This record gives sequence, structure tokens and C-alpha cells, in this order.
Amino acid sequence: MYKWQRIKALHTQGVSIRKIARTLGISRNTVKKYLKDANPPQFKARKYDKQLDRYREEIQAMLNKGY
Repeated sequence: MYKWQRIKALHTQGVSIRKIARTLGISRNTVKKYLKDANPPQFKARKYDKQLDRYREEIQAMLNKGY
């Protein structure tokens, strides 16, 4: 979010997209994308499947049998 705020601030000061990109060390396309968005980017953690989920039924059956 800091980078988004910085890009918006620099742009309102009249700094060019190219100079913003060079200053922050990011792509001009990234600068354009952030300027186009009215809200800061939202990052969500990926949801991973648990490795044992595919064996859940099999494990439960074994536990029910008393293994």
C-alpha cells in the first residue's frame, strides 16, 4: 500500500510516469495500473489444500476399524 500512496502523491505533484517508475524501481506499466485504480491493491493469502485431505476418508475408515 505504501508504494500505491507514493505513486499517487508523486503523480499529483506532476512527476511523470517514467520518472516515478525509475525512482521507485518498478515498471511503467505497474505505475499506470496503480494510477488507474482508485483503491490500493488488495493482497489475499492463497488457500492451499491440506496434503492429507485426499486421504481423509481412507484414514477415517481405518480409524473406525481400530487401526
